[in-house]
Amino acid sequence: MPILFNLHSHLDGRVRRVTAAELGARIGLPDPPAGWADALELDGPADLTVYLAKVAGTYPFFGDPELLARIASEAVQDAAAAAARAAGDGVVGFDLAGDEELFRDLAPYEEAFAIAAAADLGLTCHAAEAAPGPAARDAVERFGVRRIGPGTHVPGDPGTLDWIADHGVVIEVCPTSNWCTGGIDRVTDHSARTFLDHRVDVVLGDDNPRQMRSPLSVENALLHFTLGLDAADPAAIEAMSIEVAFADDSVRAAWRDL
Repeated sequence: MPILFNLHSHLDGRVRRVTAAELGARIGLPDPPAGWADALELDGPADLTVYLAKVAGTYPFFGDPELLARIASEAVQDAAAAAARAAGDGVVGFDLAGDEELFRDLAPYEEAFAIAAAADLGLTCHAAEAAPGPAARDAVERFGVRRIGPGTHVPGDPGTLDWIADHGVVIEVCPTSNWCTGGIDRVTDHSARTFLDHRVDVVLGDDNPRQMRSPLSVENALLHFTLGLDAADPAAIEAMSIEVAFADDSVRAAWRDL
């Protein structure tokens, strides 16, 4: 079985239900009326606002370093054993995420990205998820990011798609997430093939697997069997994931040998 590299996955989307119940009791947080499964997980596709409301159910747990450490440890346990071996020991990147319909102005975040860039952190940004395709180019030009996730609406704007290809921007594709947030009507509508056909490199992520009940292994199968990527595409995606991962060269070299 090939090793999968997950380049777009949220820690707040990986909290176990039993952990949420236990930690909630520890910090005095009442159980949700319909239980933690209902509070955290989607029953089907919705829109980005509803989707993020499910994710936000875990936010109270992230103010305590001890709770954060447990959630992070369990997230690694729930991922592959190769992920456990590759787990880092510090901050390696910087991202901006949220509801683009509610927060359309990127200018207030320019200073934060400048600070992150000065610290030599890897830079990525959620863009063109709810906003139109040109939002992805805006994020690249304003912040200097080299990865965009998930870029759902980039293919709908040919000019932006060509610009993204010409500038070597990598797209973090998360097919089930794009369906759950209302970005596409059906999973089969996902544009992974379109990106590749237009010389845009893609990497794979599972975004918020708790909310969607779709871990990276399912996303990988969907990408190749449902969306019909060519036989050569899996290896290319894995290789690109290594090259654009926010990791030291020595770590990337070790991954290439796996």
